[in-house]
Parts: sequence; C-alpha cells; structure tokens
Amino acid sequence: MTVNVPVVLGGAGLECAYAGSPAELVRRLTARERVAAQPWFASDCEATDLRLPGNPHHARFFVGEAARMPVMERVQQALERVIAQALQNSNLDEASLCDPDLRVYLAGHGMRPDYGDFAGYENRNDEEDRLYFPEKLKGLNISSYAQDELAHRLAARYRLASPPVPIYTASCSAMSSLYLAWQAIRSGFARRALVAGWMQYTLQDIVFMGGQGVLSVGNSQPFSAQSGGMLPADGACALLLEAGDEPLGVTTSPRIHIASCVSYQSSGEAGGAMTADFRGIATTMERAIEAAGLKPEDIACVVPHANGAPASDKSEAMAMLKIWGKNGVPVVTYKAQTGYMSVCSGLLDLIVISDALVKQEVVSAQTQLPFDDTLQVDVHANRDVLPLAGGPILKTTLGLDGSVIACVLTHGPLSGGLHELRGSC
Repeated sequence: MTVNVPVVLGGAGLECAYAGSPAELVRRLTARERVAAQPWFASDCEATDLRLPGNPHHARFFVGEAARMPVMERVQQALERVIAQALQNSNLDEASLCDPDLRVYLAGHGMRPDYGDFAGYENRNDEEDRLYFPEKLKGLNISSYAQDELAHRLAARYRLASPPVPIYTASCSAMSSLYLAWQAIRSGFARRALVAGWMQYTLQDIVFMGGQGVLSVGNSQPFSAQSGGMLPADGACALLLEAGDEPLGVTTSPRIHIASCVSYQSSGEAGGAMTADFRGIATTMERAIEAAGLKPEDIACVVPHANGAPASDKSEAMAMLKIWGKNGVPVVTYKAQTGYMSVCSGLLDLIVISDALVKQEVVSAQTQLPFDDTLQVDVHANRDVLPLAGGPILKTTLGLDGSVIACVLTHGPLSGGLHELRGSC
C-alpha cells in the first residue's frame, strides 16, 4: 500500500443562507456583504417563555417549499445539488462517483425531528395535538429519521462502490470527516473522497445554545467583547479531495495541497467548544505545523473556528498567543458575515482558503463591532487584501465533544511534511 500520497482539494459545492455557490461566496465576501438574518421567534415573548435571554437571530436557508418537505427529501435534494457543483468544479461527471477508489463521508447533525413539533403532546398528551398536528406526530418514526437512510439513498442514487460513512456529531463533524478522507487518500486506501454535509437548526438547538448563553441577538462577531454569541445559519456544502500525484490536467481543480491534518481529542474532559482548553488547541496547531514540516513563523494566516461565542473565541486567542505571541500572526474569520453553519462551517472556510491560495491574497473580513484588544489577536478586518507571498494557511475547528482539527493548506506541495501526528489527553 502506498503511504504519504499527497492530498489536494478538488471542486466544491455550496448552498447556504449567504451564498448559492462557492463563486458567490467569494464574490460576496469581496464585496464585504453580510448575511440577512431574522429573529428566530415571531415575538420576544416566545423567547421569554423558553427562558432565553433574548430572541436570537438566525440566517434561514430552507424556506418556502423546501421547509415544508419531509426532512429526508429536503436534505437529500440539497446534498445532490452541492455534490453536482463540486463535480462540475472538478470537471468530473456523476459516473466518477462509481469508482471503487472513491469514498464518501457524510457530515451533519443527523436526521432529527424538531422538538417544537411534538413538545406539547409529550408534555400533556393532549388530544388537540393529535387533532391539529396529525402529520407531524405520524412523521415521528424510524422511516423519517433513520440515521443511515440518507447514506443508503445516496449510495443507490450514485451507484457508489462503497456506502457513505455517516459522521454525526454536535459540532466539527465536517472537518472530522475531512480528516478521515485525508487519511484514506494519504494511506492509499482511496484515490478520491467526497465530504458532504448539511446543517439546519431546530428549536432544540436554539433552546440548548440559548441556555448556554452562546446565541447572539444581532450582535455576533468573533473576538469582540460586545459579541453576544454565534449567528446560526443553515445550508449544505460538499468538497472533493483527490490524490495529488495525478498528472496535471486530469481535473481542472487548482493544486491546493492539504499538507497536514491533525485530529486531537480531549477525552473525558468536561466542556468542549463552549469552554475549550487553549492548551489542547495550541497543541493541535503546533502538531499540524510540525506535521507539514513548517515552523510557526512560516504560517502566513490563521483561519480559526471563531464563531462569536466569547468563551471559545478567548481559548483560541490564548492558543495563538501561546504560539505566535502578541498580534504575531494575521487572523481571518468571516462568520460575522456568513453566519455559523455549525457542523459544516469548516468546509465553508476551506472554500475561501482555496480561493485565497490560488489568488495569493486573503479577502479582508468586514466587521461592525470593535475587537477586544485584551485578546491581542491581529484580526485582518476592514482593510485591503492580505498578500500571502506563497505562505501557507492554518485552519482549525473545534467540536462540542472536545475535538480539535487543524490542517495546513498550501499552494503546491511542501517537502518534508506529512508526518503521522495524532494526540489525545
């Protein structure tokens, strides 16, 4: 079996509240536009009844007919559209998905009912619920929410040689999937991998995160003391990974290399992304840099998880301070503009990073709130583009389960990287 096969990013697909394609994502960020968001509840009284500190804002994507569709059909159609985009952007057709050397990884929260559809019936066993909401109650069965049903459907739809691997976690699952896909190609187990995921927030997400105090009421901005928390956003995305030793011209994808990808798990540690330990984050960053054969000073830019939740943002700031010192490396985050797509936010960032490495410049973020100077983070915002001068970009993602993923991306291959480094504590 071949070992240390170089891995490159292939085509990408995206449909979310902010943009309908990777090209539109980059265009809107370049134009410094912000996602349209609305309050989750129709009135502030509803939020108060649920003991939430305010009426959180939300960037909806599944609206109109899509919102009325059964969840399985809704998600499948969204994934098929972004997969089609990813194939087109790699100059591939659907037949390429039948290749026995291809693996598919599904990321997301899994098939989940909306708590609001049955909360009243659960609490009161009320006859009126059965009278006025019969279809919603009848839909609460395994055929509607089987975790593996979507994988079976996609396997049949694309005639996959191997069934998709579903990875459903509270956060970070897209990057966890990417880590597995990277390892599969790197080890020679596969020549191509497709990572696809989706996110649609439900009432139970809003109640849970609102109870944790990490939802904003129109004031979400990473690394700002005035940030109220994250801005939830819905959407779907897909990303192809390919073996980088193919001759040029096999696909039209730019040769953006994933020089390293490191997974770190804080096993048994309380907290997670809400109260992440900066030491685990710093360790993961350092191992990703080392695995790529680089030093911290070689990194041209860091794209952190940074979702606007003050506690986790502070942990990431402390991790960067530990490695680079005060304002020691440019940092870019766009979640104040795009919203936070939770389990898929990492793939969205990789789309922007790929474009930045091709153009050798990073689009500046656009912000409205002042940054917290005590964090000592050099956030590249409200400025001209950041020139990369050939330097690599470090991307990190956090999970509620205590997981941290970090990867180094470069325009072209690096010599001396791709060491096996994986840790836990």
